[in-house]
Amino acid sequence: MKKIIFLILSLFILCATTSAQVSGLSIGYCNGEVNTKGTEGFGSQEKDIHVSGAIYVPASRMNLYAGNRIEKIRAGLASKLNVDELTVWVRRDLNGENLASETINASTEQQIQKGWNDITLTQPFNITSSDEGLYIGYTFHQKSFTYALSILNTPTPNALFVKYGSEEWQDKSSEGTLCIEAMVYGDQLPRCNLVLNSIDADPVYVINKGKMNISASITNNATETISSFDAECTVSGYADVLTATIKEPIAYGETKTVDFIIEPTMIQTIPDELLTLTVNITNLNEGEDENPADNVLQTTFEVVKNDYTRNVFVEEFTTEKCPNCPRVATYLHDALEKEEFAERVFSIEHHNGYFTDWLTIPCDGEYLWFYNAGGSTYAPALMYDRYNFDGSTPVSNPSNQSELEGRLRNRLAKPAFVCLNIEANYISENELEVKINGERSKEDFTENPARITVFLVEDDIPARSQSGAGAGFIHHNVGRAVNTTWGEVIEWNGDEYEYSCKFTIRGDYERDALKVIAFVSDYNDSDATKCEIANSNCLNAADFGTLDGIAELEAQPAKSASTTYTLDGRKVSGKLQSGIYIVNGKKVCIK
Repeated sequence: MKKIIFLILSLFILCATTSAQVSGLSIGYCNGEVNTKGTEGFGSQEKDIHVSGAIYVPASRMNLYAGNRIEKIRAGLASKLNVDELTVWVRRDLNGENLASETINASTEQQIQKGWNDITLTQPFNITSSDEGLYIGYTFHQKSFTYALSILNTPTPNALFVKYGSEEWQDKSSEGTLCIEAMVYGDQLPRCNLVLNSIDADPVYVINKGKMNISASITNNATETISSFDAECTVSGYADVLTATIKEPIAYGETKTVDFIIEPTMIQTIPDELLTLTVNITNLNEGEDENPADNVLQTTFEVVKNDYTRNVFVEEFTTEKCPNCPRVATYLHDALEKEEFAERVFSIEHHNGYFTDWLTIPCDGEYLWFYNAGGSTYAPALMYDRYNFDGSTPVSNPSNQSELEGRLRNRLAKPAFVCLNIEANYISENELEVKINGERSKEDFTENPARITVFLVEDDIPARSQSGAGAGFIHHNVGRAVNTTWGEVIEWNGDEYEYSCKFTIRGDYERDALKVIAFVSDYNDSDATKCEIANSNCLNAADFGTLDGIAELEAQPAKSASTTYTLDGRKVSGKLQSGIYIVNGKKVCIK
């Protein structure tokens, strides 16, 4: 019995410990994050000047903290180089007097730091109920040039005002967020206050699918952990309220991204303009939100009737001189063996990026433009639908197979608004004709005129001398020829198109290992990040058509003086005479 009582008391103490009350709240827009790298463009070349940064907190938010006080200001610095004095302050007006302030420098006990500087106000600022907002900022003195303002690359309204020396204040909130927070303490702190920071919804709603994916960034700016809440969504022109219940606990100061799905099935026709989606965070499980004004955001989206199955085209930069290339080649090949990718992901090898080799073709070198690195290239490297995952280039080197597969899944989940149907037929013994047709469900699915690119690809080519691999290494899906490096502009007939091209089939190609891969893409000759592939498709050699009589001719042994076969397979003596013969209704020329 004593053991049971002791256990209950222990659990009670543990619960009391983990449920400790929040002693203070922060006011700001950076969510506790500080940038310790200078931001180019946010600095002054002058010596011996003062540089200031600030945020504005509107009255609607400040009133939440009425009856409490600002005791501390956290000022973020990207650098302390050449900074010899730092002052934090509170003002009603950017050019007004300091309502509260504190300074640190070489003569104070607290020294200036790179990163957060937690500065306690000697005289705290008492917050009262008011219709006025507050500016919270800092000013530092620089002896010489430095990028000391700490700025996040996240545009946020009211989150970044800057001033250099005697210049006027500038509102740069559309370019970033200043790393600064006011710390509020008191007995009347708000209990429940979620803030909807941003929403990201599908830019296109597909009527035939009936679902829309939404991602929302939410911060808890009050003392109570919120265990669940609702996201109420409405669409302009429709009365329906679509509600998603989010059972995702969010503690004080925590920012979470939550994903949910709505089904706006009331939309059955394509409107003439974009529709507006409104998301409202409401019905907090722990009580009424004390500032509902920051719970609502809007975005716009387009409507289409249908989309098409999305396939993904992976381009691999590799050469036999690259010792690290077999690693990524194995990642890719193993991924394509999986059921989820096998039928919807196609790949090609471009033999360039780290020298060249015997499999390099001219377009492989031209595609080095995608690296967008001033001529610097490397291998192994991949592009996934030429999509820009990393900022300045669609080219990247996956660190592991999980990363590679994650990007494949990301692309497979995107809607496709164009389709490709491929047909290929031999029109002579060494010529293949490719015909492609398709349609679009959205007229402007690319920014520039859509282009079609067609590759002739050969699979399972034994390596000659692959660095970093033992004997038996195989090259998969090597590019043999392309219709044109950057594709040809599609000529639309309404929402439909047709295209054809021809490839010469060399004698050293393994015909049974050939494929045709085609894709439709955007193309901007001045921006490597704006050439995204809209959709792709593949046709294997087993599905190529043959010209009547070609197969029979290829099956016959070479002609000789002693034995000759007629076209119907009968053995005759002597040689066939030159001339035109009719085989299954087709003309065949014998020379």
